[in-house]
Amino acid sequence: MHETAVWLGLGIASLINLLNPEKVVLCGGMIAAGDVLFDPIRRPRKRCRSKSPQSRQIIPAGLGADSGVIGAAGCALARYEQSRL
Repeated sequence: MHETAVWLGLGIASLINLLNPEKVVLCGGMIAAGDVLFDPIRRPRKRCRSKSPQSRQIIPAGLGADSGVIGAAGCALARYEQSRL
């Protein structure tokens, strides 16, 4: 799990360099691992080119493991409502 978290952190650092977001929100069942997962993910932030890579937050989703499903349902509902116009 540690190695996976390190690789995920490197990927997130690359996305931060590319997109320059203020926050990266992770969701899914693995976020329940807490700091065991998030500490190795947060370490590669020093590779970010932004002026203050430590200010880039990598946080768990507020809705927990169901946030992806809830977001997908919201997208589907929005498309359905647009199609009815």
